[in-house]
Amino acid sequence: MKKIISILIFIFLIAETYPQIGMNASGNVGLGSSPDGYNKLTVSKTVKITNDSYAGLNIDLGGYYDLVLFPSLNNYCKIGKSDKAFKDIYAYTFHDLNSDSTQKENIRDLEDALDIILNLRGIRFDLKKPVAYNDTITKNPRMIEELEKERKNKIGFIGQEMIHVLPEAVYVDDSTGIYTIDYTRVIPVLVNAMQQQQAIIDKLNNEMESLKSVMLVKSMEVPAGTEEINETGKPYLGQNVPNPFNVSTTINFYIPKSNQKAAIYIYDLQGLQKKAYNISTKGNSSIVINGSELWPGMYLYTLIADGKEVDTKRMILTD
Repeated sequence: MKKIISILIFIFLIAETYPQIGMNASGNVGLGSSPDGYNKLTVSKTVKITNDSYAGLNIDLGGYYDLVLFPSLNNYCKIGKSDKAFKDIYAYTFHDLNSDSTQKENIRDLEDALDIILNLRGIRFDLKKPVAYNDTITKNPRMIEELEKERKNKIGFIGQEMIHVLPEAVYVDDSTGIYTIDYTRVIPVLVNAMQQQQAIIDKLNNEMESLKSVMLVKSMEVPAGTEEINETGKPYLGQNVPNPFNVSTTINFYIPKSNQKAAIYIYDLQGLQKKAYNISTKGNSSIVINGSELWPGMYLYTLIADGKEVDTKRMILTD
């Protein structure tokens, strides 16, 4: 008790000598400010925590919205440790200074981004119980139930795997051997991978359109053996183009001079005739089927020449 009284007397003497330090009857202390009735320690202006090195942690109490926690030197200090981490960190905004062009050099493209993404393995996992909480300290059943929910069904990557695929996003703490991942560094890789993938899709779409054009031309060509129209030529029925269709489609055909009568008939799948197109021209020709003349569905169309079925094909009309 005498020791405590001696300390209090010493503090009061200091406060008398140095008015920047004060203590009230409740034991609340003020540094550079009068002690208030709510806080055990009240500090005015800037606070610096240092270990006598160049680096230090500063708390700038400049204003209501301008309270700032920052290191004395740029790119120094850490919050938390790999084996002593905070449970949650909340913030409205995160500013990554790595994004400023004035702090970059040797800039180059991520040319292998798609390969990187294809080799990453996303996982679903549960945190181990000793990592999630200390069950020797936490005894409240409701809190344990909540902590059990929080540690399960998480998603992410495994640092030991990612270091072989994207080492730039992985940090290994030599003091603990724990692997950590900077997920923000995965974002530019994802963006470049999507751009590379879109370029591949665009190329495939262009090739498909070119292939469709070639097929359309091929479908309108006279089949081998019927280029020369003569008495030995045979009738021919082509596949409608496009198929499926919703506005109109074209059916190409060939009728030799030797045929007297020909027609194309359209049937539904129940065998009911829906349309008939008499053909009076000889040689290569075509007819156009308008989608508005039929109900959407699947149809069969047949070329009949001089009372004989030449061929039957299927066409599809969509909405």
